[in-house]
Amino acid sequence: MRLAESVDRWNQFYIILEAAKERENALKRQLEEERERAAALRIVISALIESTRWLGLNRSKFRSLIIKAGRDTPGSGPASARHSVLLAEARRILSHK
Repeated sequence: MRLAESVDRWNQFYIILEAAKERENALKRQLEEERERAAALRIVISALIESTRWLGLNRSKFRSLIIKAGRDTPGSGPASARHSVLLAEARRILSHK
């Protein structure tokens, strides 16, 4: 094997390694976002349980708990994924009568 071929192989290994590292980082970000979405679902369920009374759902209390959770959620980073889940699930719950 000549030196040029050896260097070329090492360059190929380096490119493959860098691509694998990028993929790993992307998967880590995706996993963190999914964890935040699950946390948002837990928040919605907790708000639902906390605002349920013997006559049914106290809609204003539920709304205020969700609004507070939205305010407490950061606007950037992985935790910002909670906003869409809070909104979608709150709408789903409040749309049922």
